[in-house]
Amino acid sequence: MKRLLVFISIGLLLSFSRVYAADALVRMLQADEHESFQQDQDAFIVGKLIGKNDLGFEVEVLRVLSGSVIADVIIVSSDFTYGWDDPYERNMREPHIGDFCVFSLKRAGGLYKKAWGIFKADSGDHNTLNLVPANAPAWSMLGSLACIEWYTNSGGEENDFYFVENEVYTKRPDGQDVRIYPPPYYQDKSLTHPHEAESDLSERVRYISVGALVLFGAGSTAFLSKKRKDNAQRRSNG
Repeated sequence: MKRLLVFISIGLLLSFSRVYAADALVRMLQADEHESFQQDQDAFIVGKLIGKNDLGFEVEVLRVLSGSVIADVIIVSSDFTYGWDDPYERNMREPHIGDFCVFSLKRAGGLYKKAWGIFKADSGDHNTLNLVPANAPAWSMLGSLACIEWYTNSGGEENDFYFVENEVYTKRPDGQDVRIYPPPYYQDKSLTHPHEAESDLSERVRYISVGALVLFGAGSTAFLSKKRKDNAQRRSNG
């Protein structure tokens, strides 16, 4: 009974996390299109942490994807960790000077604060940067992280995403649907034929399945061989 309650609790937690992330995702990536969303977010930018003072981090603005900022270098309150809030493993997501980040920001006078999230990236080039997986404290949020990365790589132009079970798709301006999560094994962000990625994934799944069957067969053979030896040993002792 206790085990059942644990599984139910985990399921509810993951469902809540996914719903919250999806709602935040829409408000974050479509703020320019809905005036009501701008109450929560003034700017979505790519930046670099270049220093720190008593107020917070000094951030060099590398690219404004939506909204606007007051200067090329702004101050962002240092009271944040990367990704969505999570009480565990916070030390893995602490910001440091020199980090490249994608910021959802709300302005408070001359200071900016985290709005929907601040996400660590591997570079400051919005066209090619990748958001590090540690931004997502739960596997259920990796799909949302992929949406933010795609939106950033598109220069803030593509923000039409939808979820189908555990897969995430984007509808591109030409009307084409492209799967962005799980990602293709080859990291080609100009991918325009998602079925190629799905075919590649299916091929790998087949290889893994064959390997698993081989291992299972080998394990079964070893087990039966040992069992026969044990039976023979017992008969000889008897």
